[in-house]
Order: sequence, then structure tokens, then C-alpha cells
Amino acid sequence: GNEVLSDGAKITLGNGTRPQSKPGTQSKPKPESRRNGDRRFLCPQPVSVTVGILLAVLFGTIALLRLPIQMIPTVDRPEITVETDYRGAAPLEVEREVTDRLEEKLNAVEHLKQVSSTSIEGKSTVVLKFDWGTNKDCRGETATSFSAS
Repeated sequence: GNEVLSDGAKITLGNGTRPQSKPGTQSKPKPESRRNGDRRFLCPQPVSVTVGILLAVLFGTIALLRLPIQMIPTVDRPEITVETDYRGAAPLEVEREVTDRLEEKLNAVEHLKQVSSTSIEGKSTVVLKFDWGTNKDCRGETATSFSAS
């Protein structure tokens, strides 16, 4: 049941567990759950924070795509490839007539580190690898003059 307090207020017990508030008075709002309260304390305006993060990511992506990368140097591999076509010739004939002759002449190029070659049907490929720091333009001119003679 019902209980009457000393000031004449009447308290009605609902299902026997909690007292109801006085008629005509406002009840206190229930506190938010602990989890929800922590989130509100850490991020009082989650929509604004989310929009701010999305804008930062958007502008960062635009800046990354539009700005030139100037700190990465252009590094050319110190090698030159000489390819020669010899149509209709078998691989052994290409090696004997073209590849071996090119290798002999190109071995005299300065700063040469390694020479490798392959001969397939109708084609010869000679790869010249140089030391780092040698001028690629000079190497190319020298290799061209040697292979042309």
C-alpha cells in the first residue's frame, strides 16, 4: 500500500519495490548510463567532430594529390641495353655474328661494371651495367660509337 508521511504527503508504492513521487512534483531525470556519460564527457559534440575529421581527410587527400613531390630525386639505373634485330637467323648464328662482336667492342667502354647478353631467334640483347655516378649521356654516346663501328 499507501503510506502517509508526517507532513501529510501520501506515497504510493507501485509494485512494492520503489516509492512513487508526490503528485504535482517533477521527478528527477534518470542519469544516463555510465557508458553514455563517458562518451558525452569525452566528445560533447560528436557530429561536429566527425565533420571536422572528414574535412581534414578530404583536404589532406586533395593536397597530397595536387602538390608535387620534390624531395624524391630521380635516380636512373646505370645501365644501357643494346638490342639488335637479325631477322631469320637462328640463335647460334645471332650469337656468333652479332652478340659476340658487340660484346667485344662494348667491353672497351669506360666505367663498365658488367656485360650480359642473350641471343634468341632473330634478336640480340646486350646489357651494359656501369658504376654509380657515371654520366649516362657520355656512356650512351660511347656505346653507340663502339657498336656502330
